[in-house]
Amino acid sequence: MTVQTDVPDDLYTAIGMVVVQFSYLEWILNRIIFDLKNLDTPAGRQERLPRQVKERLVLLFKLVGKYELAVTIDQTDLRRRASEYEGKRDLLSHAIFVRDQAVTLRVRDAKKGKEWQPRG
Repeated sequence: MTVQTDVPDDLYTAIGMVVVQFSYLEWILNRIIFDLKNLDTPAGRQERLPRQVKERLVLLFKLVGKYELAVTIDQTDLRRRASEYEGKRDLLSHAIFVRDQAVTLRVRDAKKGKEWQPRG
């Protein structure tokens, strides 16, 4: 495999969009948790929130249950999807790009050596 350092700019743009949108999701979850705990932003930042989105959702749903709020979503499926997408975000944000012998561009995790072949 050959490391590919000259990938198209629009690929880097797309990766940046994924990372930024996921950061926005994390921010929204934090804000909801802060609100449910009745914390302003400075106090909320002092909280030790879980790092993974899946675990933040667990905390969020516990707080929702404490206040007896109705939730009409499959919580297990949402946590599973959050974990799956967080893994892909992590892979893209720590990726190197390689071409195999068939000249297929592949994403490889520089830290763990995992590969992922995106559709298309």
